[in-house]
Amino acid sequence: MGEYWLARYSWVDEEISGFAFIKEVNADLFSGAWWMDEDVAEMPNSPPETQGVLMTLERLEGAVTPAWAEEFFAQADQLE
Repeated sequence: MGEYWLARYSWVDEEISGFAFIKEVNADLFSGAWWMDEDVAEMPNSPPETQGVLMTLERLEGAVTPAWAEEFFAQADQLE
């Protein structure tokens, strides 16, 4: 994948899934795009030619993880 990270996603209660290609800008900032699985014929090895949905992920200094997210992570850990 070179300089990109590949991430897969799937909604918990619906049949929605896809993937993202994400690039590290610096230790606190990532940028990339995501696509639905239905947007491509097969899983690509690099960002597709078609424009995905652009995204930016930024670490917020001092941010606190919400309780609902901590509960979700705890439940996910029990599935392993």
